[in-house]
Amino acid sequence: MLDNKNFDNSALIQLGDQAHVWWMRSELLINHPRRDRFLSLMDREERDRHRRFHFARDRDNYFAAHVLVRLILSRYIDLSPSAWRFTRKAHGRPEIANSDIPPLRFNLTHTNGLSACVVTLNDDCGIDAEQLDAGRSLQAVARRMFSPAEASQLESMDGEARLEYFYSRWTLREAYVKARGIGLSLPTREIEFEINQDNRVTAQFSARLNNDSGRWKFELIHPCSRYVLAIALASGKAIFVSKFNL
Repeated sequence: MLDNKNFDNSALIQLGDQAHVWWMRSELLINHPRRDRFLSLMDREERDRHRRFHFARDRDNYFAAHVLVRLILSRYIDLSPSAWRFTRKAHGRPEIANSDIPPLRFNLTHTNGLSACVVTLNDDCGIDAEQLDAGRSLQAVARRMFSPAEASQLESMDGEARLEYFYSRWTLREAYVKARGIGLSLPTREIEFEINQDNRVTAQFSARLNNDSGRWKFELIHPCSRYVLAIALASGKAIFVSKFNL
């Protein structure tokens, strides 16, 4: 993949009416025998940020996610993974800075052991992944970030059901905030998510958000055991999820 042999123009054509989500276990790149070559795909700013992480786990997760994005984007455009250039919007959302290419949009996420990205044409998109972790102060976070009804519902739950309820609502919020690109200024208590038995997600937005919930599509998946992945897409396009392999 380092020489872009997997490029296929049909993948770009599919983005006309699809959004693509790619995920992988981060160890695929972290433990790869050609790890140093993959590391060299990142630009100077990324390598500098990578070095500044104090803990090896954080360095590894950052490395895996940022290399994944480069490898994925080169499946849509005939461009070397090392040639991608990025800029950041006011609240940190990364955007492609290369000129003379189709208007690809993407968003990336990583949590301990898992990396993922979503790719679209033109559409605002956001993605967030979390590992189910009972060690966090779930109720305190819910009181600050969830709607009152959601926080109350969480308080009545326990065990695995409580973890699943919290992390599904948390990742959906994070994905939406990242898709909007407006950072922590967004009042996430003004969103309420409903998830039915078929895992179909609907959202209710209050007037304070100044946004039409009807234009947003949300999807929630469990790519592997004890991980949850949420996608927010500002269109009704079909969302296709794939596991990334080298």
